[in-house]
Amino acid sequence: MNKRILPVFVFCALCYSAQAQNAKGGISDAMMQQIKQSYQNTSADKAIRNAIGSNDIRKLALNQDNMKGMDTHFSVKVNSKGITNQKSSGRCWLFTGLNVMRAKAIAKHNLGAFEFSQTYPFFFDQLEKANLFLQGIIDTSDKPMNDKMVELLEATESTNDAVVFNEKAVGLVKEIAEWARGTNFYKENREAAAKFFDSSATSSEIWMFMLQKIIGAPTTIHRDCIVAGHMPALEAAIMREAGK
Repeated sequence: MNKRILPVFVFCALCYSAQAQNAKGGISDAMMQQIKQSYQNTSADKAIRNAIGSNDIRKLALNQDNMKGMDTHFSVKVNSKGITNQKSSGRCWLFTGLNVMRAKAIAKHNLGAFEFSQTYPFFFDQLEKANLFLQGIIDTSDKPMNDKMVELLEATESTNDAVVFNEKAVGLVKEIAEWARGTNFYKENREAAAKFFDSSATSSEIWMFMLQKIIGAPTTIHRDCIVAGHMPALEAAIMREAGK
């Protein structure tokens, strides 16, 4: 029997033979017998087996009656001229933004099938992120290799749509945030920083915003103040996203 089919029949059999489970919830010999007996190899069983073996089980399990109850009416209909597919590339934010402009461009210029290039802005997005990181390294070149900020720059990983803080990076953020909370700059500007970064700000947004400010800082003192003002908020965002 096809390996994809077997779990389906086993599941169906289990539904009818749950009473044969042993005291600990395991499969007993009696339950195995019930599973075997439940499949009679009738014409109907063969038809089901053939259908499952040749089709997606999710499509076969779809309840068409429920589909009738779906509301297909919208208050606003966008003339999209077809869909665009990011294919799980992590660029949903880019496709969404371009599709908003795409609908307006189609309407304004009476275009047919049309879409903006996703590759062009994505290339420059990656170029800007790479430049931001490299500039951050340049701007901290006067610091030793074991400086916490230098280590954090090297530990963070940037994906298509977010910044990933691995275990090492999270530990460094906590250390720097603890240092920041002890500085006079943070103590004097704590309320302003809390208002600036509300609970909706993500760790990626705070991190990228901070790097941009560091690059534009005229002196090392300014850079240290930027780190002191941002790190506690970054730590809070990371903990919030981790559910802690």
